[in-house]
Amino acid sequence: MTDLKVLRAAIAQSPENVPLLLLYAQSCLDEFSLSEARDSFERVLLLDGANADAQLGVARVLFLDGKSSEAEVRALRIIQEQPAFAPAHVFLSRLYLSEESPQEAIEHYRKALLINKSLSDPALEKALSAHAANSRGFAAGGEDPSRLPAAARKQWPIPGDAAGGSQDDVEEEDSLFFDDLDAFDDEGEEAGAGAKSFSLDEFHRPKGRFSDIGGMGKVKEELRMKLAYPLQKSELFRAYGKKPGGSVLLYGPPGCGKTMIARALASEVKALFLEVGPRHHLDMFLSGGEKSLCQIFALAREHAPSVIFIDELDALLEERGDARSGFGQAMSNQLMHELDDLSYYDRGVLLVAATRAPWKLDKALFRAGRFDRRIKMTLPDSASRREIIEILAADKPAAELDFPPLVRETRGFSGADLCVLFDMAVEEALGKAMRRERVVPLTTGMLLDCARNLQSSVGDWEKRHREKGWKR
Repeated sequence: MTDLKVLRAAIAQSPENVPLLLLYAQSCLDEFSLSEARDSFERVLLLDGANADAQLGVARVLFLDGKSSEAEVRALRIIQEQPAFAPAHVFLSRLYLSEESPQEAIEHYRKALLINKSLSDPALEKALSAHAANSRGFAAGGEDPSRLPAAARKQWPIPGDAAGGSQDDVEEEDSLFFDDLDAFDDEGEEAGAGAKSFSLDEFHRPKGRFSDIGGMGKVKEELRMKLAYPLQKSELFRAYGKKPGGSVLLYGPPGCGKTMIARALASEVKALFLEVGPRHHLDMFLSGGEKSLCQIFALAREHAPSVIFIDELDALLEERGDARSGFGQAMSNQLMHELDDLSYYDRGVLLVAATRAPWKLDKALFRAGRFDRRIKMTLPDSASRREIIEILAADKPAAELDFPPLVRETRGFSGADLCVLFDMAVEEALGKAMRRERVVPLTTGMLLDCARNLQSSVGDWEKRHREKGWKR
């Protein structure tokens, strides 16, 4: 922390020094001081709105804060504006890997190294290699074999390739990827014997309440009845045989407030909160993940009432019948054990998990007493969008907004998309304010212009949901 104090003193003397601000922001990020890091990155953007390092810095802060959808939108915007900015491709590779999208992760890592070979990351390569080798799409020919990385082509020979796609025959660009696939130890020995260590320091008490979140009335009430009221009105619920504690699975498209609602639940019941998000997944993958999970629940029981939130559950677990590594099976078995424990004992531990792909999860997780209550998080309707827009505008200088056109123009937007929309409009207003040296309010026109230039991040989630035939 001494380094941060030194940097703060230097910034006080040179408040418009962009390299210094970026160095300070990165140091804050290393210390996991997310709010300070974001403030510093945004100060850079006020001075240099096209600074890709600062733009990516904000995306990294959002990702570490569990807002992966917003982070993805921002990173894709960077690539759209500056296609040759390789660090954004590396970031997206890590993000997609955490979301169990290995083909996209491999593609972005490939692009990054074609632009800048010095960004090679052995740990990331190893994780991507494991996914490439274990993916049924590769093995079953679901992907064009000629586009596979060298080591994966070696593992799954290409018909007609001499010697099954020898390493010597692949193009030079392929030799940059996954050269050490065989060194990856499926038993996990190379991953290290110890599990990622969780401590009480990672639990905290969120401040936001349900009333701070626009829309989601039905979701809030379901969470109250299933998890909050049994703790708050325990005697009444015990009279009906209901114990405090339990579990809920939130599922739906990205950016619809799953993380926000889980934090608000913890605040409602005045409970400690631990978020197991994408930043933990790779660490747990490379260590004894089931031991980490056991430790999390032990801490939660010891300090109940508590809320555990597992984000992107499908990225952490894999269906037991899938022909992949044993990591997912071990984690799935351990989670089912913990869920059974929650349903049996009266310990005041609430588990909320979130996924955008419930069809990827082991069906045994949905048995009675486990994730038997599943809540679909949908895109906000027009009334909810208006409420979200009002909340987002409340703490900002804004002219009187014309809500009907804003609500119409943002049809299909998630809550995360609306946050990005306001960020874009705020950046525009701040740019004008800096030039005029006075506050420039947000206007309906600014927001509409930004909305027309912003695509929904949800994509075809509903279509995939129907195709998978998954029911709650």
